[in-house]
Amino acid sequence: MAEFHRTEEFPAVDWREACVLEREFGFVSSREATRAYAAGWSDEVREYVVRRSRAKRPVDGADENLELRRLFGELADIWRRETRGVPFLITRVTHWAYQRIMGLGPEVLPLILHELEQQSDHWYWALNAISGEDPAEGVEDFEEAAARWLEWGRATGRLT
Repeated sequence: MAEFHRTEEFPAVDWREACVLEREFGFVSSREATRAYAAGWSDEVREYVVRRSRAKRPVDGADENLELRRLFGELADIWRRETRGVPFLITRVTHWAYQRIMGLGPEVLPLILHELEQQSDHWYWALNAISGEDPAEGVEDFEEAAARWLEWGRATGRLT
């Protein structure tokens, strides 16, 4: 088997890009995926991740916004599907897709706010972590918290 060498053509693989491997390569469970990662990735898998990473690089601002929307939508769908019915909040907000959404940074705030406006879900942890603010502090009602965050989004120009 040919060995994978890190070169300028194949830079270090970003661990976040590896998150898609479970879905893309059909691993049955996270444990199975973890064992595969620990055993070492095949050259084919490593090259796939690098090529996918390159393909995601935007050319200009419009492409970047489109790519961010696509990535956010994909991650949000995965998060909802894989945490549907999970009773513990900590399990939901530590899910890899939710964590990756938070890792997208402040640029994703308008997308999260829009998502919250369309359908209520627990985006408050991500909103607080990314913005460093909590306009819903002390509020115990889920809908009131959503209203306060949406009001904050409009006031800061992140939601139109």
